[in-house]
Amino acid sequence: MQSLVLSARLPSSPLLHKKKSSDFQTLHSNLTRVQSPSGNKANQAFGRCQTVKTLNSERDPVELTITLILDGQKSIVPISIYLNTTDLYKKLIAKVLQVNPAIVNKIKHFQTHSSVKNYNIDYYLSLELQPLEVFEEQRHLKLEPYYSNPVGQQMSIEDYDILKCIGVGGFSRVYLVRKRDNGLFYAMKLIDKNFILKSNKEIIICNEKYVMEQLNSPYLAKLFYSFETKFYLVFVMEYCAGGELFYHLRKWKRLSEPLAKQYFVQVCLAINELHKFGIVYRDIKPENILLDLDGYIRLSDFGLSKPNMNRDETAYSFCGSPEYMSPEMLKREGHNYMVDIYCLGALLYEFIFGSPPFYCRNIDQIYNSILNDKLQFPPFKDINPDLKDLISKLLIKDPAKRLGAQNGIKSILQHKWFQDCDIEGLVKRKCEISYRPMPLRYNFDELEFSKGDYEFQKKLYENLRIERTSKFARSFPHFEYVNKRIVDHRQNILDQLTKSRQIQGQQGLPKQQQKTQICLSPVSLVKEHSNIQSLISGSFKQSSQFKRFNTDVDLKQLMRKV
Repeated sequence: MQSLVLSARLPSSPLLHKKKSSDFQTLHSNLTRVQSPSGNKANQAFGRCQTVKTLNSERDPVELTITLILDGQKSIVPISIYLNTTDLYKKLIAKVLQVNPAIVNKIKHFQTHSSVKNYNIDYYLSLELQPLEVFEEQRHLKLEPYYSNPVGQQMSIEDYDILKCIGVGGFSRVYLVRKRDNGLFYAMKLIDKNFILKSNKEIIICNEKYVMEQLNSPYLAKLFYSFETKFYLVFVMEYCAGGELFYHLRKWKRLSEPLAKQYFVQVCLAINELHKFGIVYRDIKPENILLDLDGYIRLSDFGLSKPNMNRDETAYSFCGSPEYMSPEMLKREGHNYMVDIYCLGALLYEFIFGSPPFYCRNIDQIYNSILNDKLQFPPFKDINPDLKDLISKLLIKDPAKRLGAQNGIKSILQHKWFQDCDIEGLVKRKCEISYRPMPLRYNFDELEFSKGDYEFQKKLYENLRIERTSKFARSFPHFEYVNKRIVDHRQNILDQLTKSRQIQGQQGLPKQQQKTQICLSPVSLVKEHSNIQSLISGSFKQSSQFKRFNTDVDLKQLMRKV
């Protein structure tokens, strides 16, 4: 299992599909109208473009049109929807190199224009190798460059643009933010420092930072920065646009068995990674499981974790969510790694039946049922005998007899319920997850997280104003952290493109813009043909690969030059 976990990698890029074009039959029958999306609220974010006519009609159904705004000037950049976000970035940079190469080194990303601002699209375009097919219905984006803005040497909340509240905790709020120098999106957790100090919860913050700082697993939420200010403790973490699994589970009520199996295996791999490094998690629940846009999970919120535990060691803290507490936790006789195994059983039970095994509205009754009641399965749902056997063995009240007591997570994944599951494929992220979150909308309850946000942000900006003019004594001297594994993929691509352009210039080759103008010159191509049929089948077909013919007027003017 260790070798499987270590072999995890990012998914491969989507396949590039090409659409074969055929010869034009008649000139006017192939003049097709390409129009911007309708003006409803769902499509307003994609901007508007003028209605144009084009000869390359067979390419239109698979083409995304970009209106790129550079210094107030518009450029039209068409691209196939079967390409990906990295291809789009390269093509837009190439356009900038043609139009205004002096500004290219200042550009970090491309974003929706300020008149049609949409942070979901901005985030999606900042990712690598994401398919452009998500824009198939809209077919048009109005974009502008995102320029790098300098930040100070001392880390600060003001290094980020705060965009939207995406999570609320007991003494913290989580915001979607964008770092001003690199343009990348993160989830920023703002923790009330005074509350932590007054309630003596420093150990929770230190444990959470330690776990995220030490581990680098594809199934654990990553920490990129952490720092302390006068009023806040700040975690800058990976943004998972799929939201909490709890949000989706609440809509679905329960999961299908195949999807439950895919999620459960990933949670087991995440817990195995923690256990391997001597960490007991102690807070498994759907609220702490995040989804990325590929449908893969990230385990988050490590405040209740217990680090540096040996296999034979026992902890005595009383913590966790009532519905997920194990019998040994409630007895307060000491617990170890097996507390996570019990929580895995309660999680799988909720996946299948829609609620934890001993759930009721009275917490005391929940505790009493966990300690004394026999596990029962709802009669309304037929259950796979192997699945029933697995859940029963995970929820055994005696931790010494519980499945996993000998070999931990490995013995769980060897259960016969997983015989048809491609565990190695999930480890390597090669499996197609049965469900993918919607990429162009927020996957959380916006109304719920907006409650109290106005007051919080008002206080936040007042505190930031005070922090600019005052110094403070650090209460967490070792809290500051910068992840050394951060890779700026877009900067690497930009360096390669600009270097390639410089090499072309040094070799005396014509610049890309000049080459494109030659290809775009239809007159020189038209003169080589003796009749209109050869003009249609050859010259226009070749030229349409590089440029759209926009109007009937352009066409008539061209014909007069033959």
